[in-house]
Amino acid sequence: VALSDKGKKMSAALAGRLSNIPFDVIYSSDLKRASYLANLLAEAGNLPVRCLKVLRERCFGELEGMQPEKFEGEQLAHWKKWGEDRVYYRVPGSETWEDLQKRIIPSVEELVESFRGRRIALICHGGPIRATLAWALGMPLANVYQIHQAYCAVNVIEFNTDMAPRVTLVNG
Repeated sequence: VALSDKGKKMSAALAGRLSNIPFDVIYSSDLKRASYLANLLAEAGNLPVRCLKVLRERCFGELEGMQPEKFEGEQLAHWKKWGEDRVYYRVPGSETWEDLQKRIIPSVEELVESFRGRRIALICHGGPIRATLAWALGMPLANVYQIHQAYCAVNVIEFNTDMAPRVTLVNG
């Protein structure tokens, strides 16, 4: 789904705020909503955007892209069960938070190791961001919804010499 005009304005404003930060590399989800901002950042820093499918939003399986008010039968039953347990319930074909974290974290660790001591911009979606912050904070996934993730927000995770994460900014 493409960004709304409001989303494009928010992205442009954020790219402007970040234009003086000397990123060494920019990675983005390959989906339009994230790559739009990544491309704005890339223009400001004269860097290429490297798109990775692994940075995509969490997969919602059979309910992906559907409007809840149109659910019937099994879809409605899955929606209700997911509403009761949004962390661990698995809609057929979907990812749980644990699945998402297992998909995202190895890539984050690999990028941090590959670009040790350099500034990496990762542009992705609320789910991967929450999963990464929960990992960095050592937080159980059962508490992942305690992290509010605003649209077009900046989160910063620094890694010390032994590669231990330290969250220094959330929703900046």
